[in-house]
Order: sequence, then C-alpha cells, then structure tokens
Amino acid sequence: MRKLIKEIDSLGYSEALKRLSLKHPYLKSYIEDKRRGDWICHCFSRNNRRCLDIGSGLGNLSEMLSHHYDEVYSLEAVPERIEFQKRRFKNLNVNNVTIVRGNALELPFPDDYFDLVVCNGVLEWVGIMNTTRPPREVQLSFLREVKRILSDKGCLYIGIENRFGLGFFLGAPDHSGLRYTSLVPRSLANFLVNRYGRSGGVYRDTSSRENKKEWRGYRTYTYSIIGYNSLFREAGFKFKSYWTFPSYNDPHFSARLNDRVALKGFVQYIGPRFVQYFGPATVMPKNSRTGRSKRLFSIIEKFDSRLLLLIAKAMAPFFLFYCYKNEIQESIDDIITDAAQLRSYFTHSDAHNIRYLLYDRDGGTPSKVAQVRRYSNEIPQVIPYYNKEVPLAKQPKERIWFEEWLRD
Repeated sequence: MRKLIKEIDSLGYSEALKRLSLKHPYLKSYIEDKRRGDWICHCFSRNNRRCLDIGSGLGNLSEMLSHHYDEVYSLEAVPERIEFQKRRFKNLNVNNVTIVRGNALELPFPDDYFDLVVCNGVLEWVGIMNTTRPPREVQLSFLREVKRILSDKGCLYIGIENRFGLGFFLGAPDHSGLRYTSLVPRSLANFLVNRYGRSGGVYRDTSSRENKKEWRGYRTYTYSIIGYNSLFREAGFKFKSYWTFPSYNDPHFSARLNDRVALKGFVQYIGPRFVQYFGPATVMPKNSRTGRSKRLFSIIEKFDSRLLLLIAKAMAPFFLFYCYKNEIQESIDDIITDAAQLRSYFTHSDAHNIRYLLYDRDGGTPSKVAQVRRYSNEIPQVIPYYNKEVPLAKQPKERIWFEEWLRD
C-alpha cells in the first residue's frame, strides 16, 4: 500500500492502478469493480440520507454508496488505507464521503444517526478488537453499538461467511489461516491456532505504529445460519437473510435464503454458464479446477428444490443479512415483486445493471426480467415495460423497467 501511494503521487492515480493490475489483477478488481456493491438492491429504499461504511478498506463500497446517499462516512483504522482513500476520492471527484479513523466498538456518532450501516467482511474480525472478553460477547456488543446509531427505519447490512460453508469442507483456509478451524468446536480451533497458527497463534495488529497489539488463539468467529439467527435476535434486530455467489465481496448472484424456486432457477441458469462467468470456482480451494466445479453444478442441478434449499441453508459459502432496528422496511425487492406479482427471484449483476430474474411458483424458466440501473436514487411509482424484440428500441430512461425473458 505504501508503494502504491507513492506511485499515485508520482505517476497519477490511473497510471498507478494500471501498473498494479499487471502484478495483481484481483486487487485491481477489488478496488474498482462496481458490482461489489450490488447487495444494495435488497435494502435500498427512500430512506437514503446518511450511511456509514465500517472497515471501509480501499473505499470501493464507500464510493458506490456516494451515488445513493447524500452523506457517506467511511470508517477505517489502517493509516495506509485511509491515505489511499483520500487519493481515490480526490481523483474521482467524490465530495460527499467523510473519512473517519475510529474504533468500531465505540462508534463516534450520535444515536439514531444513520439510515444504513455497512459491515462487509467485518463482524468476523470484531473479536480481535477486544481480547478481554469472549469473541461472541464482543460481537454482540458491537451489534448493539451499531443499533444505537441506526435511525428508526435504519438497516445494518452484513456480508459474511457461513461457518459450515462448502468451501471450508473442501479445504479453503479459515480466517485463522488454517484449514478446517471453522468446522471444529471452538475449543479445538483455539488449540489448533495456538499450536499451528501464525507465530504460534500470536497475531499482531499493525494498524497503529505507536500501540501495536497482540492476541492469541481463535477469535474470528463465524456461524451457521442458526447461529447467526440467534446472534441477531439477541442483539435485538429483525432481519432477512440471503445467499450470494460467488462471495459477499463479489455478489454477482443473490436471493432470499428461503426461496427454493429461485435457488433451483439459479442452479439451472448458472450451470451451463459457469466457466463463462467465473472461470476457476471462487468457492473452492485455489488448487481446484474449473472442470471439477462445473461437474459439481451439473450434479446439483438434478436435485429437488426442497433438497437444494436444505443444502443452501446448511452449506452456502456466504450469506447477506439485512438487520433492522424496528420493522423490516420496503426495498427495491418489494417494489419489483409487487409490480410483477411474482414472489420468487434471484439477482444477477452485469456490467451496467442489476437484473431480477422472476419466477412463478412452477419455476422452470423466468417469467419476467426486471432491470435496475446501478447508480440512481430514483424509486419509481410505476415500472414501465420495454419490448426488447422491437428493432432499434431504446432502453427506458427510468431507473427500473420490465422485460420479457429471452434465451441467450
């Protein structure tokens, strides 16, 4: 990061990122891919004045949120990341993001302040921020602190791993840096990290040069869907749950966790297109091959939708949660399904829009498609229809429109 910042200052932002992409293609995507924020469609509403991005990293989501909210606060602890964000927002002429360096456990904001709080890949790390208490207690304290700063209609978004996700069974490393530690009992995971983890289980927080911290043992807790449900209820939230694929950092596809029709539709849709969209499977260990992943999907495609739903709840690699201080609020999801009079759907991100593939109760092929422009604050009262089969037909100027399903 220090080298990148120096290159930005000497060569310019665009040229520095161009050079970065030659050495680290994924990191450039992590910084710039606009689809990383497409989870927003499941919670975006007319309640969009002010939001907070906790653990904002390199600023991708904060930049995305700046298109949707009047005020964005980007909370980050690492100085180098903050310096990068300053240059990022200056280069992109983003003026409504305020960068804050602060402690996520003691948020420096008043009560009832934010309409949205974003915790993308954050909750699992909260246990290392206070090592004097058990990790779950620290996570509960954090969730209650977030609830304090949410407005009455506010939403907390959380993107996180499933403790028993398929990738972990296939050998993907846990946050401990070891394999399988999320799958075993916490006490055994603690022993394994102490014995075989980095530097004998000692982790160092280098975000502050003046006050380096160390902690020992297994503290990066993730949970099953049952565990998350228990955690959020204990924190006092009402919430809705989604699966996402390939990950919460790349939410190219997502749907409600209890929608078996949409899940079956997704499996049928993605199976023959797997290599086209993803190449090597991101839910598998790095040494897995695309062919192995594709064969897995071809097997899963034959499962009954009820069985698929059970598997998804148990082993979906990643979840999206939308937690509300009071009642669950209307979102783009609800506006589209009400207008279409179709309840089952999954979303698919493309280069410009977010697509809703909507199904009737029988499933099969989509009954209708809704297109949502990625960057807009508008939520229409009436959703127009666009006939793609008419030659030279122009796309509507509205934020959302319906289309008929046409095979690729």
